Amino acid sequence: MLLEKHKQHLAQFRIPDEILRAAQIDSLNDSAARNALGVNGRATDDLSGILFPYLSPITNERKGARIRLDKKTEDDAKYLSEQGCRHLFFAPGAKELLKDTSIPVVIVEAEKSALALLAYAYRVARKMIVIAIGGCWGWRRGDGKVLTPSGGMKAISGPSPDFDLINFENRITMIAFDSNASTNKKVQVARDELARELKKRKANVLIADVPDRNGVNGPDDLIAQFGDEAAMRMFVEAKGFTVSIALLKDMPEEVMDGRLGEYCFKYMARFPLAYAWPALVTTASALVPRRGEKQRINLYTALCGPVHSGKTQTIDAARQLLGIDEPILVDVMAGSAESLARYLNGSNGEPRLFSPDELGHVLDKASIQNASFATVLSRIFYHSDFTLLMQRKDKARFHVSLSILGGLVTDRFEDLFSRATTAGLYDRFIFGACPDLFEFQYYPFEESCVEFEPQGVYVSPEVWDAKNEWKLEPRVTELALRVAQVCAAFDGRSLLTAKELGAARVFAEYQQRIRKILKPNEGENLEAKWALKALAYLDKFEGSYVSKRKMLHDTGAYRYSPSAAERALKVMEANGDIEVTTKRPFMIRKLNMNGDGE
Repeated sequence: MLLEKHKQHLAQFRIPDEILRAAQIDSLNDSAARNALGVNGRATDDLSGILFPYLSPITNERKGARIRLDKKTEDDAKYLSEQGCRHLFFAPGAKELLKDTSIPVVIVEAEKSALALLAYAYRVARKMIVIAIGGCWGWRRGDGKVLTPSGGMKAISGPSPDFDLINFENRITMIAFDSNASTNKKVQVARDELARELKKRKANVLIADVPDRNGVNGPDDLIAQFGDEAAMRMFVEAKGFTVSIALLKDMPEEVMDGRLGEYCFKYMARFPLAYAWPALVTTASALVPRRGEKQRINLYTALCGPVHSGKTQTIDAARQLLGIDEPILVDVMAGSAESLARYLNGSNGEPRLFSPDELGHVLDKASIQNASFATVLSRIFYHSDFTLLMQRKDKARFHVSLSILGGLVTDRFEDLFSRATTAGLYDRFIFGACPDLFEFQYYPFEESCVEFEPQGVYVSPEVWDAKNEWKLEPRVTELALRVAQVCAAFDGRSLLTAKELGAARVFAEYQQRIRKILKPNEGENLEAKWALKALAYLDKFEGSYVSKRKMLHDTGAYRYSPSAAERALKVMEANGDIEVTTKRPFMIRKLNMNGDGE
């Protein structure tokens, strides 16, 4: 039975008693709530609240539940869900409408929003199926575990099976998430992913925006404060789905190879794989014995991401896990090729890992006009023995197999890999890009050094034929094969064969994809620099529209000059590089060479 305080709370959203009874909404005290959800939780948390049962729209059988708590928990939770529930909340009356594609579907986050919209539909004599998913990601539910390439198990999720109850083909399906969808990146990503899932089911997807004003959160608040007219306006102004945010995903797990892959999965799982795997294989490259000085398995790697995303901690963890130390580890801030040459004097052709933490310092020096640093680093990638002439007729011998590992702040990438380095140094680097939405939480890395005994590796001639079949850029293929040799060495495999290149191919494909995002800026003036930045930004949306305002903001157009950005847009549009809509809000998408969306 609903308590009076809960009746009053729901009444403000104009939900009549008959809908509450049909939905079996109830009040639960702390003990009953714990029993209903099958949870214990902290004894200090009071789990009393409003129970929203998740009823099958066909049989009316209870499939799960969620409780809106009267008081937030110590973890700041406002809702608690029944463990293991993979179902959705259907507002009453959906059974007869599931297959009727003329009836729209409306998807909201909270159950009381669903009930409020159903009550609105009754008042205006409209039929609709209203579904609450229980939070922006609630439509994705646990779907068991799968075996990872390294031999471990990983939990996976998929869309709720309740979506299969509905015929979505050509049906108007509106997503009306809470008002913070306009500002919260995580909510935007969840909404985009839901829209993509619905489009796979051939739905006609519309986005209904709940206005962020006067404390309005969900559609229920909108009705409570501004009435049915505001709800009707929300539906009338709904727009067709376009990608609101491009989500950069992590490096695929299939890149992990052999024993190093096991180390990465077991000990470095708290870091993004795009950081952990390149850092680990690059560190390992300095520990592998060479089969002669002509064998090239040294690696240059840059971990690219925002500040405080764990770049330094990942590098430290890789170094600690493999126990690399001086003299193999070169942990210095070298300001020139000459100073690095002096420091490496006496290496006698042995491997070294130059790990300056922040690569920005090195690349800043490399980009100084007439500086030789970029040229020298490019040469060391392929030549382990040559002489560098310096000032005052001084000279130094580079006799070393040099690997490089460090971090870069993404916002500086285009400027650091500027025109001074694009001729060669950029192509020699492996890049790992921090995935969107990753939030790094620092705590000490306390794993001990693992035991290993890498062996020298020969490459079977068939490998060179096999890599040609990949049809990828030659440089990323070469980098992937260097990584494959490092992995083989740590496995104790003395011969790398073609059948062992599966992980290397996935790694090469990732490197080719990430280079569409992490590009050097070759522009020679403000307009050209911003134009290249804008085109790289639009690449992430794969031909989908993005608002002009958002693009200008995200690319820092006003730091370059507003007039320069506008001129660049006009030139790109005239050249057929982009398409700009003619009505507000202005939307932009990148076109391919045929003038079609990519």
